Amino acid sequence: METTTKLVNDLLSRMTLEEKVAQLGSVQARHLLENGQFSREKARELLKNGIGQITRAAGGTGMEPEKVAELVMEFKNFRGKEPASEFQL
Repeated sequence: METTTKLVNDLLSRMTLEEKVAQLGSVQARHLLENGQFSREKARELLKNGIGQITRAAGGTGMEPEKVAELVMEFKNFRGKEPASEFQL
């Protein structure tokens, strides 16, 4: 438990106020789409300080389950490829 506390405190000490506030928010998945496809440009803009959660990937996009799964994987891949200072989940 002590190690977890230290890790959390370390992370929080390195985050800006904007990044901490962004962790309290959410964005609907549909706002990250352009013409029905994931938009890295929109994600960079909307998630520039991070985000607490991306919501309604299935219910808010009108996509079939297979497409929703692909979209979620694109979110995860985006997060893994962007510099940590630009995007945190």
